[in-house]
Amino acid sequence: MSAMENHAHISQLNNALVIPQTPHSDFGRKPMSRDHFISGVCQTKNSDIFFGHKYKNNYLLNKDLQLSTIKNSKSLKLQGTWLFGGLLAPHFGHFMAESCHRLWAWQSMATKVDGIIVLPPPGYSDINKWPAFIFDVYALFGIVKEDIKIITNLTEVEHIHIPEMGASFHGEIKSWYAEWLNGNPLYGEQSHIHQNRKLFISRRNYKLKGRVAGMDAVAELLAEQGFEEVYPEELSIKEQLLLLSSASHIIWEEGSAVHLMELLAKQNSRAALIMRRPKNPNIRNFLEKKYDNLYTDSSLVMDKLAQNRPNNALAYFANIIDTIKGLEQSGIISKTYDISRVKRLLVENEKIDSLEYVRSLRLSDEKRKLFLSRVKLFQKLRRLNLDKSHLIKYILFNDLPTNTVTPKDLREMSAFLAHPKIEETEKHEVAQSLKRATEQCSNKALQTKLKAIQALIS
Repeated sequence: MSAMENHAHISQLNNALVIPQTPHSDFGRKPMSRDHFISGVCQTKNSDIFFGHKYKNNYLLNKDLQLSTIKNSKSLKLQGTWLFGGLLAPHFGHFMAESCHRLWAWQSMATKVDGIIVLPPPGYSDINKWPAFIFDVYALFGIVKEDIKIITNLTEVEHIHIPEMGASFHGEIKSWYAEWLNGNPLYGEQSHIHQNRKLFISRRNYKLKGRVAGMDAVAELLAEQGFEEVYPEELSIKEQLLLLSSASHIIWEEGSAVHLMELLAKQNSRAALIMRRPKNPNIRNFLEKKYDNLYTDSSLVMDKLAQNRPNNALAYFANIIDTIKGLEQSGIISKTYDISRVKRLLVENEKIDSLEYVRSLRLSDEKRKLFLSRVKLFQKLRRLNLDKSHLIKYILFNDLPTNTVTPKDLREMSAFLAHPKIEETEKHEVAQSLKRATEQCSNKALQTKLKAIQALIS
C-alpha cells in the first residue's frame, strides 16, 4: 500500500511512480511549451496525487500526454529511500529560477536518504557533461555528484520524500521559504566582510551577447561615485552571493546573473535595474520581490533592425539624462557628476560598440551601412534635444511601440520635421522606417496612428 504524510513541507510516497522528461515534454520539448509538462511524482499510474513542476504557483500537467507516456513506457524499479530534487533546466537562468527550490530539504534529509533524484531533459543524461555551475549551486546545499540519481525512464521508487517548492518561476515566494533564506543557510556569517559595498553588476564581457551600447561611459561615472564594477562570471557562486547579500547600493545591467537572487532573501539595498530588454518585464517583476527600493529604467531602445534576437541584441539609452537623474532621485548616486561629460563619453562609446556589434553579425554591406547611419541619426537627435519622447528612436531600429502613439510623440515628430538642422535625407530615412513599422504593426488602432504620422511627414 502506498501512503502519504505531510510534515514540514515534505511529503512522502511509497512505491511511487517517477515520470521523467521526454523529447515531447517539459524542458526536453523543442520548442519548449508550458502546456506540455508531465514530469514529477505520482502515487499510482492513475492517481490524482501528483507532485510536478510549478509555474506561477501552480503545477504544470498535461494529463493526457502524461497518461499516454505512462501507457507506452515500461517502468523500472528503484529500491531504497530517496529525496526528489525536481526537474533540471540546464540554462543558467532557468536552472536558478526553476530547479533549485526543492534543494533546501537536503540539509535535514541527507542522512535519511540514499540520494537525491533529478530529472534532466533528453541530452543531459550523462552527468559528466552537465555545466559546471550546476554542481557549484548543488555544493552550496551540500550536494555532491555522488549523491545525485538521474532518472530518464519511467521508474517506480520504493520510498521517496518530495519537498515543496519554496518558489516558482513568475510565482510567489513562500513565507516559510523566505524565512529559511533569511537565515543565510547557503553562505553562513561571512557576509560582514563585504559590508556596505556599492556594486555595479556588469555585462562588459558580453558586449556581443546582449549589452547596452555606451554602458562603459556609465560605468566610469559609477566608479567615480564609489561603485565597484563586478563581473559575475569571474566569481564563484558563493562569492557572488556574499557580495549581493551585503551591498548597500546595487545597479544591475540586466542579465542572467540576476537569477542568483533566487537564493537570497529580500535585501535592504538601494537597487536599480537597467532594462536592456525593455519590453520583457520578467526580471523587473522578479527583482521587485527581492528589493523594497528598486528603480527601473526601461527607457531603452533595442535593435531589431540588424537582428531580431533580443537576448543578443544591442540596446541604447533613449535619454541618458533621464537615466542619470533617475539614479540620483532614487538615492543610488549623488549629484556630483558632469552630465555633459557623461553624454560625450556615451556617444564615443556607442560608436565603438555599434561598430563592433555590426562587424560581429553576418550582414550585407548595405545593411551594415544602414544600421550605422541609424545610430548616427539617433545620436544627432540627442544632440538636438529631440528626445522628449522616443517614437522616432524606436522606429529607427525597427523596435515597434507596444501600446499607442501619444500627443507627445506627434509633437516630437513635428519638432523633428521643422528643425533647421535635420536634412531631407534624414527625414526620408525616418519616413522609410515609419513605413516599415506601420506595415509590420498588427495592432489596428496603433497602425492607424502610425499612418497619421506618415501623412504628417508626407
